[in-house]
Amino acid sequence: METLMTAEDTAVLLNTRLERVWALAREKDLPCVRLGKRQMRFSRQAVEEFIASGGSDGATKKTEGKDETK
Repeated sequence: METLMTAEDTAVLLNTRLERVWALAREKDLPCVRLGKRQMRFSRQAVEEFIASGGSDGATKKTEGKDETK
């Protein structure tokens, strides 16, 4: 059985903020296992696949269709 990582461990591996890990999980860009309402665990293999695939294009999604001249 594979060991699961906490959101904090995942943030360190991704070199990002904890809040970003939560957002990636909430947006279903990064697979997680939910343990109740407030706890999530992440598979190291899934995180490494996420990195290998180039990560999330969430930044692109958020700016599409917006007028950036304002």
